[in-house]
Amino acid sequence: MIVKLPNNMQIENKQSITIIGANGSGKTRFSVWIEQNNTDKNVHRISAQKSLNMPENVQPSSINKAEEEFLYGTAITDKSWKKSIVKNSNRWKSKPETFLLNDFDKLMQLLFTEDYQKSREYRAEHKELKHKEFDNETILDRIKIIFEKLLPHRKLKIDAGCVKAGSDTISYYNASQMSDGEREIFYFIASVLSVPHNSIIIIDEPENHLHYSILGKLWDILEQDREDCLFIYITHNLDFAVSRINSQLIWIKNYFGNNRWDFELIENTDIPESLQLQILGNRQNILFIEGDSNSYDLKLYNILFENYTIIPVNGCTKVIQYTTSINENSKFNYISAKGIIDRDRRSETEIENYKNKMIFIPKVTEIESIFLLPEVVKKVAMQLKKSEDEANNIMVQIQENILNYLNKHKAEQALLFTKSKVNNELETIKNCKLSTLENYKQEIVNKVSSINFDSINLEFINLIDEILISTDYERALCIINNKGLIQESGLTSEFGLKQSNYIEIALKVIRDDDILQDYIKQYINIE
Repeated sequence: MIVKLPNNMQIENKQSITIIGANGSGKTRFSVWIEQNNTDKNVHRISAQKSLNMPENVQPSSINKAEEEFLYGTAITDKSWKKSIVKNSNRWKSKPETFLLNDFDKLMQLLFTEDYQKSREYRAEHKELKHKEFDNETILDRIKIIFEKLLPHRKLKIDAGCVKAGSDTISYYNASQMSDGEREIFYFIASVLSVPHNSIIIIDEPENHLHYSILGKLWDILEQDREDCLFIYITHNLDFAVSRINSQLIWIKNYFGNNRWDFELIENTDIPESLQLQILGNRQNILFIEGDSNSYDLKLYNILFENYTIIPVNGCTKVIQYTTSINENSKFNYISAKGIIDRDRRSETEIENYKNKMIFIPKVTEIESIFLLPEVVKKVAMQLKKSEDEANNIMVQIQENILNYLNKHKAEQALLFTKSKVNNELETIKNCKLSTLENYKQEIVNKVSSINFDSINLEFINLIDEILISTDYERALCIINNKGLIQESGLTSEFGLKQSNYIEIALKVIRDDDILQDYIKQYINIE
């Protein structure tokens, strides 16, 4: 099937088209254009704004009248009128982008008319014994099968003029009383099964009222059942968008009025498709970070950098890869990307090199150490009703505990730095062009023999001693590797809190204090 698009473009040989874009980019208007400019086919559009008021009882009509009422909003008595004009003025009340679609009653009338029609035909065929077999499965029968497959805890019962819902444990009741999600599922199934053969079906926000576990399964079944049709989805659900098979992604960048859009057909890049959609669907610059959607990194950075879309991508390798890819890809030239990765005992030279690539490294080693900074601790203490003197005394004790911890674990912390520096030295072997195994083995032997392990380790022992002698608490936070440092500091026992509870309170204090945010940004500077 061929679908016409604006700008004299077209798409063919796809099972579906998925449209994404930021709010206000003109996605719905784009779908209206498709509906109004593919008049050689039946295009049935289901808007996001629609009534889910399901009629309790239905009377059948004539099949042609019921079908026209559902598809065009009225029965077409004058066949000389263009169906597209009739649809626009009756189904959409001449407001196709914004009108609240209210066709559940027309849909139900079509279902029961078709059911009645097939029942009459079935009786007539059997009465005259013209055929031994007769396909008497109706759309309502198919709806029941798919609905119960998706929601096995709920059963449908088709009675004369009404549909009832229930289960083995719940008495049957009129289906108009089903939940929003159940009525939405019924409506989607019924609408898709009711459109004519070889239709284009446009669904604005197919995820409405649906649980994520049902969303993909529903549309998989309907696409399989209506392989003759082309599905066009307008969605904000990125997981659903990338789950479509044999689907063309369209990114709507902007709408300029007068049926003019800036849009692009999305092709694969070295950035995962789901991440592409997340980036394309917003208008802010991007900040990639380590961690996941539940990490403290994400919560803190959302507070500090509200002008960025923060995207956690787990490890530092992906932060580096995606930041570089976005900034080098012309497709994303309307935004810029930055990244934040952990310090991980990196040298100042490494830190500066990453900065040149728009990848930034906090001064502290662990994100948890941010919550041990003096101003943060004191503000949390006062939030917990401590006096200013009490807060200062707590801070003094915390500093002493942290420095004692560093002294006690000096050898362990120095070894971590030593291992990191040695690993960096060994990394250089990767770039050597060696033709034989013997050459490779000899290169490793030479490299290892050139490394003075004792000297490197002593360098970091001396650094730690320098911090301890000067009692430089903030420098200590910049080198200690321990995600449980808040617990080790004694802070949780001072406040009678678990580490997680303390961090949540600290995040709330930071969120409400602009001055404190500026203070923290000295340690996490992305400018």
